Amino acid sequence: MNEVDAFNLLIIGLKEFFDRPDNEPYPLPQNLARATQILFQTGQLPPTLWQMLQRWSQPVQDWWPESWYIPDNFDPTFGLVRERSLTEEGLSYYYNVLVGKAAITTSYRFEHTQHALDNFRFQRLLNELKAERETAPEVGQQAIDAVYTQIRRYLIEHPFTTTAAIRQAFWKSRKIVPIEDVSGLYEECSDSTTQWLCHRCGPLHGQNGRLHGVQPTRCNNHTHNTTQAVPWEAGMLRIRPGIHWQVYLPGVPELKLLADLERIQTTHNHAIRQLTLWPMLDQYDIRIEFSDGTAWAVDIKDHRNPVRLASTLTILPGIGALAYRAGFYVIPDDRAQSDQIYMRLLGENAQLPASISILTHSQFVERVTQHARALSTKRKKA
Repeated sequence: MNEVDAFNLLIIGLKEFFDRPDNEPYPLPQNLARATQILFQTGQLPPTLWQMLQRWSQPVQDWWPESWYIPDNFDPTFGLVRERSLTEEGLSYYYNVLVGKAAITTSYRFEHTQHALDNFRFQRLLNELKAERETAPEVGQQAIDAVYTQIRRYLIEHPFTTTAAIRQAFWKSRKIVPIEDVSGLYEECSDSTTQWLCHRCGPLHGQNGRLHGVQPTRCNNHTHNTTQAVPWEAGMLRIRPGIHWQVYLPGVPELKLLADLERIQTTHNHAIRQLTLWPMLDQYDIRIEFSDGTAWAVDIKDHRNPVRLASTLTILPGIGALAYRAGFYVIPDDRAQSDQIYMRLLGENAQLPASISILTHSQFVERVTQHARALSTKRKKA
């Protein structure tokens, strides 16, 4: 077993440890026991569980064996433990890497296998739609694209819902995606109390008399005055944790940008011919088609570390119906403003052709506004 396996076992084991309803520490989950056994052999692990948790709350780069590899998609300036939970970086790695990218099919044994499978449902649904789309005629492909967009948008706009509301929303599309598959992306709100929602980081949970979100370093001002109360009702559902991480969090800035583009389209209705959200099952985030026959491709990225983000940026798909004249990676304003050199570091480290630009949300909205205004002026003079 290599050091990456040990790291993954530790993440999985801690998640299982903190998810225990009885809060009993022993016996340790099998994955956590295996991870501690491996780490004990390095001679760098303290002797008691309490001391281990204290150590694991510190930045990983401070205690992980120096010669051991840390996965590229984990920021080592974060710790693993925060207030009887994984940190936001730990949760992101768990849901987006281990669960979201099918680690449940590897040799890791999940103590809560159903929990892992539940949160893999959206990826499975997407894979099924892709397979169906490959053999469908053009009209069928358009219908599949529309249903995918409807489901993804519903998850972002309705983190709380009911079975009846889902049935009403997806009744007409049930032949493409069964209603129970959409319902399966949610879990029951079993606590029968008022729920709380932050429109930036999603459903909140209460702990020690306070409201907490999943990204405390990004959004940590959750009072009853700054969040929305969602009254509990019978049959109430909320998005599953994996859906929260994989769909809701990246979806909030995507829909925010779409709303701004729709306002520009309303003002310059002859300049922007069409806006397409997640074209061809999310090949990129937004496609803008202008009246002069050109198109722009847009992908929104929200990542804490600009250097790590830069290494993941590639040329956006542009074959066939996805073709575009200019491509853009757009960074949410609050993310870009979190560090004065964020955009400079991102630009210096990204390896992209001149046809792909990196802009903040505000910069991109201004770029689209100027282009739409120029097209409108040109049309009036014609």
